[in-house]
Amino acid sequence: MGDIFDTWVDKLPDNRKFQQTQIPKEAESAFSEWMKLSGRTLESSYDYTGAFMAGVQPTQGHLPSFGIGGRLLKSPENPTIWKTAFVEMAHALTGKYIDPDELGLNRESANSFIDRVATR
Repeated sequence: MGDIFDTWVDKLPDNRKFQQTQIPKEAESAFSEWMKLSGRTLESSYDYTGAFMAGVQPTQGHLPSFGIGGRLLKSPENPTIWKTAFVEMAHALTGKYIDPDELGLNRESANSFIDRVATR
């Protein structure tokens, strides 16, 4: 769905773009335990290893969008990546944290919201 959120992801500097983190051999056991505690299963649209390496608690409900150095932990295919882009873009435009869920926005209406705020 080519929209401003896809553009945001494309424009991230290379050191902040999504890539699956490789787990060091010496951390494999601890990561395996972390995954068990989290109750999650590995999937390709989120970098769980990156979250683990960033010190994210496994029992935390919502996992963060960014890891060490501000690197994106969600892939461009992650179904909520547009929300991450929205929050970042809205903050850059307004200086405020704006949660698209609290406003009841979906991807299309969030796209329109950013367009309206950007043209003020």
